[in-house]
Amino acid sequence: YALCNIGFSPSSIILVIITTKAINVVVSQILLKTMINFDVRSFLKISYLRVFYIVALTVPLFFIHNLFLVGFTRFVLVTIFSVCWSLLAIYFTGLEKREKVMLSQTIQIMIKKVMNTIAVVSR
Repeated sequence: YALCNIGFSPSSIILVIITTKAINVVVSQILLKTMINFDVRSFLKISYLRVFYIVALTVPLFFIHNLFLVGFTRFVLVTIFSVCWSLLAIYFTGLEKREKVMLSQTIQIMIKKVMNTIAVVSR
């Protein structure tokens, strides 16, 4: 709020927020390491490495909108492609095996409920 009142642009304020959060993550890890002998490498490997993979796989999505002509069709195609690509990236690189199994079971249960509802309605 104070930066807005001074006259900074929204993009520079977001940059300040991101920088502050990054510093906060580093300082938190250092404090955890010194206070409780926290395994920082393991934490970073488990949590941030997967996020980095997903980001690396989804960054090209920002460039595909230039492949289509401007209009509603581009909006629909880019949206569908981006959602599908992001979901696949998260599924294959972001989830552990047990999470994939749990997600598959949940989707199967939801499909069965929908099919049962359709069968009841169509009678």
